[in-house]
Amino acid sequence: CGMWIEGDQPSIADHLQHFHGFKGGETTTRCLWRDCPKPNMKGTSIARHVVTHVGFRIKCDTCKHEFARGDACNR
Repeated sequence: CGMWIEGDQPSIADHLQHFHGFKGGETTTRCLWRDCPKPNMKGTSIARHVVTHVGFRIKCDTCKHEFARGDACNR
C-alpha cells in the first residue's frame, strides 16, 4: 500500500487489520504483495509471511546469519 510500517510481526498484523480490514483467521488468502509467488495460505500466517517482504532482519548472535523471522533464527 506504500505506507511506512515497522517490520515486526505484531506491527504488521495491526497494520493489516486497521488499514486493510484484514481479520486473519483460518480462511485461505493469498499474499497481495506485488509479484509474490507464495500460493494461498491461512489468514493466521499472512502477517508472519509479510515480515519477509518488508526487509526486517534479525542477526543471529551465534551463527551471524540474518533471518527475516525470529522463528527461522531459532531453528
